[in-house]
Amino acid sequence: MVKKHRIEPALNDLLEFAKHDKNLHSFVVGCTLIEYFLNQLIELSLKNHEEFDTSRLRFYMKVDYCIAQEYLKKEQGNFIKKLKEYRNKFAHELRYELNYEQCYDLVKEAGKVGFLFTDLVDVKEKYARKYYNKETLIDCLFDVVIQEVAFKAIDIGGQYTLY
Repeated sequence: MVKKHRIEPALNDLLEFAKHDKNLHSFVVGCTLIEYFLNQLIELSLKNHEEFDTSRLRFYMKVDYCIAQEYLKKEQGNFIKKLKEYRNKFAHELRYELNYEQCYDLVKEAGKVGFLFTDLVDVKEKYARKYYNKETLIDCLFDVVIQEVAFKAIDIGGQYTLY
């Protein structure tokens, strides 16, 4: 009997795949940056209290805290939680993807909950398709959400530095 050899995917193959999955990258890095600025908001709000380790809080707890402190509107916080749910799908389901309509709906929802967009929300979907692919929509979405959370942190003494 001839033994067949299985060909296992190498880690490099998987990393190469992940490198080319733009939405995976956008959601994982985007949510990491949002969390970075949520941590700043929490740490700065507790400045006069004992040291507090934000790494002990789950992402959703951080969002809820920022809503309670009125750094985020409840609708914005819920939207950020939704982004995290998508991030988890991208991170844990190989080849997970969103179609164009889902990406466009996320952008529209972000505008409705108070994240400021310029032309993307006002443009009808058929025109948006002409100028924006789904990766561009998601990049624009995270640019706006990250900036809004970062500016809230800056307003109370945070820094917009990552290095």
